[in-house]
This record gives sequence, C-alpha cells and structure tokens, in this order.
Amino acid sequence: MIKKFLDRLQQRTTPDAIPVEAQNDPVGQAIEWTPLKPGGANFKTHRLVQLSPQQYVFKASPGALIFYAIFIVVGIGVSIGMTYGMWRSHEGDFSIMLLFPATFGISFAAVGGVMMALGTRPIQFDRQIGWFWVGRRKPTEVFNTSELKKAVRLEEIHALQLIREYVHGGRNSAGYYSYELNLVLKDHSRLNVIDHGKLATITSDAQTLATWLNCPLWRTF
Repeated sequence: MIKKFLDRLQQRTTPDAIPVEAQNDPVGQAIEWTPLKPGGANFKTHRLVQLSPQQYVFKASPGALIFYAIFIVVGIGVSIGMTYGMWRSHEGDFSIMLLFPATFGISFAAVGGVMMALGTRPIQFDRQIGWFWVGRRKPTEVFNTSELKKAVRLEEIHALQLIREYVHGGRNSAGYYSYELNLVLKDHSRLNVIDHGKLATITSDAQTLATWLNCPLWRTF
C-alpha cells in the first residue's frame, strides 16, 4: 500500500522530460509543456483515417460511439421504465411525481446526446485547401474563419506535441495515463487535436501526421 502511494506521488510530481530537439528549437523553448486539455479518456476515442493523399481525418472510434450510445439508451430506458413503473403503482393516475424519473432519464440521455455530437465532429487536415479544422464546415465555406472554434492554416503548424498526463481515478478506481496530441504553432500557441488513453494508436497516428505534414514530432515520454 505504501509503495502504491509513493508511486502515485511520483507520478503526480515528476514531469516528463522535454525532448532535446525541442529544447534546441526556439519555438520548443517558448511553448508550454503541461497538458493543454486536463483529463482525458482511458480508451481510444478517435482513429486516424486517410480519405485521400491530400486529406486525413480523425473520426470517433467504435468504442467511443458505444460509450456515448450507452448514455442515450440508458437515459431513455430509465425515463420510460421508471415512469411506467410509477404510473402503474399509482394505478394509472397521473401524479406530479411521474415527472421526476422522466426528467432524470431525459437529462441523462441529453448528456449522451451532447457527448455524441461533440465526440463525432470530424477533426480534419486538408492539404488541398491548406487547413486544419474541427467540424463539418470547411474554413472555405464560412464567411469568417473565426466562426470556427478550432481552425488554422497548415502552414502555421511548426511541430506536433505528444505529452501524457496521469489522471487519478476515483475512490475505488485506479488512475490511468491519457495521451494528448497538440499542434504547436509558429506563434508559440498550441491547439489540441485528440486526447485518449491508447498509447500505441496515438503514437502511430501522431507519427503518420508528422510525416505527412513534414514537421517534427516532439514526445515527452
């Protein structure tokens, strides 16, 4: 138990080393090396797909889709099941109490719906139009690209940054590492791309993108 506590303490206080190639780069010296998006999933949330020689996109993984769907299905099931059960217990008479399970279930399903909507947004790299963006609308299809929350020209990407974060579990669950892939821009800012717990997948995807973008991949582990 003591060893486990000391291991967790070390994981919490010992940062990963900044790669030498980044230390020797003015941009690498200027950027932050702490997680840009705290937390993260302990499973693979996205998979990299090549749509053409000019385009890559991160899509939601089957596991992520199942995870989101569980919230929706359970929420609807709770709403219908508990409401029907209470209605039967009141011998078919309407009661204000029937609104509570219905509201709870619908709220649970709504959370799943929001996660589904956000988690299934395509994360796209397109050399043909020269942009990275998140969402279904291309930067060339909007009047003002500032309307897009995440969008940047590919020419502004200086490097890719892959860092890890130890996410502590709850009282009865173990913690885990989540791996964060960020774009490092020439103006010393960063944009998060994906963040999940499948090391082999995110490392391979990051290397594929770095080669395709012809930029360095900076890993801290």
